[in-house]
Amino acid sequence: MKSNIIIPGLLMLLLGFAMQSCDEYERTGVTHEIYVDESELSLFAGDERQLTVSPEGTAVKWSSEDESIATVDNGLVKAVKAGTTNIEATADGSTFKVKVTVINKVVLTNVLLSDTVLNLTPGQSVTISATVVPEGANDVPITDFSWWSDDETVVRVLQSGKVYALEKEGATTIHYRRGTIQKDIPVSVSYTQPFNGPHILKKGEPCIIKFIDFDYGGPDVAWHDSSSGNNGNSPYRSNHGDNNANDVDVEGGRNIGWTADGEWLLYTIDVVDAGTYQVDLSVSGNGGRAHFELDGKAATSVFSVTPTGNWGNYQYNTKTSITVPKGRHKLKFYMDQAAYNLLEMKFTYKE
Repeated sequence: MKSNIIIPGLLMLLLGFAMQSCDEYERTGVTHEIYVDESELSLFAGDERQLTVSPEGTAVKWSSEDESIATVDNGLVKAVKAGTTNIEATADGSTFKVKVTVINKVVLTNVLLSDTVLNLTPGQSVTISATVVPEGANDVPITDFSWWSDDETVVRVLQSGKVYALEKEGATTIHYRRGTIQKDIPVSVSYTQPFNGPHILKKGEPCIIKFIDFDYGGPDVAWHDSSSGNNGNSPYRSNHGDNNANDVDVEGGRNIGWTADGEWLLYTIDVVDAGTYQVDLSVSGNGGRAHFELDGKAATSVFSVTPTGNWGNYQYNTKTSITVPKGRHKLKFYMDQAAYNLLEMKFTYKE
């Protein structure tokens, strides 16, 4: 009988406790969380950004910890001056803070590249760096840039600015864009490259090329000499960064001497104005015969090189003419019968 009396009593106690707990819960109430669509903002001074609260329709009180840096009106944040502050959204006892950083806008006006023209040999690679002007320009995101090549069979460029010349001679243009600013870089891929160039042929201004300024590239690529060693003993080429021309007879840092039949020299020329050019050669010695080739094909017939009677008596007494199209070309001077020294050649536009 005692157990029957105890059980109903326990049930009554538990029911009373539960009712008391519910009463306390109702009196405490529920704290409603709010959320803002941004937790951090980075704005330029003068910019605005609208913030949105969820749940939608929540009555929110907006405030700024420092209105000299940023103000807020119904969620619309206005950046005033450089600095950092917090925007607060408060509702039903819940507060959400948004960190706001305001910076001064520095407008990008230009981009400077470490290279503006590239002359590469097949298989060569270089990296081009880009510098913004003014320093600290920040109105264009650092991710808003791109590199590309007009002809990826000749040159490829990575987004890091690394340029790869493929195993093919040719010419193309690569491009760099930062924001709305674009830079174009002409690229030539060749086994030979201009020495002391560019050598530009155009109207109105004769182009003078020294014979000792034949291309970089080495034996049987940029030059052919039938004897070993430099009989002229001039360090001109090595002093200018070419250690692969030690068998060419450069004399006194000014002319090619000790010429022999069958020798040749190659020059890269850039033709702005296509047409026919008169070529005057400054030579000395006992004369002989020579001809020009353009891009591997005969460009002149064999012509006579006039003697001057003295190895040191250089004269512009030999001339011929050559017709060249616009663009970059390889011009070879071939010595058919050589008993002369070579100083320079002058190209003058005719028609």
